[in-house]
Amino acid sequence: MLYQLLSSLGIKSIIIVSSAEEAFLVINSYQFDIIFLDICMPKIDGVKTCYELKKKLPVVPPIIAMSSIDDSVNMIPENLFNDLLLKPIKKSQLIKILDKYIFLYNYKLPELNVVI
Repeated sequence: MLYQLLSSLGIKSIIIVSSAEEAFLVINSYQFDIIFLDICMPKIDGVKTCYELKKKLPVVPPIIAMSSIDDSVNMIPENLFNDLLLKPIKKSQLIKILDKYIFLYNYKLPELNVVI
């Protein structure tokens, strides 16, 4: 779903990973402009993954948490993530998040490198 929304906005460089372990491998190979991180992931949850990414990355791009209302949104430590997208993700919510960080970092949509 997020992939289709990002693609519909013209973003071409999108890498999808299915686990924290895969994310750790990918971050060593590419430089990302924004990271969308699901809170509920197999083995290592999104909170632990975020802590590890911040330790491993020399420059940390904005990390956006994704969570359903049923997830433990209140269990997310304050100031760990740059922002939060609630699932199901609406295109208008995604555009607001992207606008916030695109203007902050002067990125253009098609040039973004995104990891999900």
